[in-house]
Amino acid sequence: MENNSIKGVILMTNINVECCFCHKHFNTSIRHYNWANKQKWNFFCNKECRDKFFTKSKNLKCFNCNKDIIIKNCNYKKSKTKRFYCCKTCAAIVNGKSRVHNQESRDKVSQSLKNYYEKNIQPKKFVSNGKAFYRVPKSRLEISCIVCGKIFKQYRNKKCCSSKCGKIYQFGSSPYTKEEMINKIVEISKKINRTPQRRECQRKLSGAAVKFFGSWNKLMEHCGLKPNHSKYQKIRVKCNDGHMADSISEKMVDEWLFENKIKHERSKIYPGNNGMFNCDFYLPDYDIWLEYFGLIGQVEEYDKGVELKRQIAKDNNLNFIEIIPSDLYPKNRLDSFLTRIKGGEMVKRESLFDGIEKVS
Repeated sequence: MENNSIKGVILMTNINVECCFCHKHFNTSIRHYNWANKQKWNFFCNKECRDKFFTKSKNLKCFNCNKDIIIKNCNYKKSKTKRFYCCKTCAAIVNGKSRVHNQESRDKVSQSLKNYYEKNIQPKKFVSNGKAFYRVPKSRLEISCIVCGKIFKQYRNKKCCSSKCGKIYQFGSSPYTKEEMINKIVEISKKINRTPQRRECQRKLSGAAVKFFGSWNKLMEHCGLKPNHSKYQKIRVKCNDGHMADSISEKMVDEWLFENKIKHERSKIYPGNNGMFNCDFYLPDYDIWLEYFGLIGQVEEYDKGVELKRQIAKDNNLNFIEIIPSDLYPKNRLDSFLTRIKGGEMVKRESLFDGIEKVS
């Protein structure tokens, strides 16, 4: 009992210390005192003194308007004149007074001002920090609209008077109305017998979809069509010949081969890689390995896989064809080089091999 009472007395003992900022004396417990000495901390009577002690800045006055400003110590030491300003305007007012202009420069400035005011352009009034400033607005040229011929004041090098004329100038026709856009989507979906992708359609149509519905998929839902998945998401789509494709783009290639009566296999394993990689399409009648690289240049890990497949094809001297999104969108260009397969020819991409080679 005696030992416990002694400990309690020691813990409750206070020590008088001095604040490092305001030099005021105050009491602190012996436990805090010993810990502060161990950590080599300073003593402060309150939080404000501690913050002011560690704030490395100076409270000064603006040299022009005497407004209170805070300047860092490093900037104060670097300054030779010890003149500091609250804004650029005050700095320009003071520094402009010390400059000496010759008569030639004065005449040049006065003549330029006269030219401005001779055009009957009234300066506009601006108020900043309680001070009034007058600025001369920039003059705009009056030109005729390149579409409708209406006279308007040009702004930022625009050639059309309105957004409607701008759409006509950009796309060659007036923008779609809501009904026209819906009818166009239904017409395209019936033609291709599936939900159209945004990159398949013209920019004019996709822009109208965002304008009226907020997004492309919301327009598809409004038209009663199933929205397409993200291009980064792997999905399973059934083709007309019964094969399962990993994307809509692969389905387009598979159905093109099926329509042209070209025999093909899905997911054939590459030789000499322990079964790690497989090919999208293999054409056994022509011994051709056909790949569709849908995310090339967009995902770093995907590009590494593309390079590995290219190296495997080169090491094993395979007849290798690459198909990229620009071969399918916005216009299907498979006929431009895949029809050579029927003639017993083979096209090798310049990205993998030099030039174009023919393999019979």
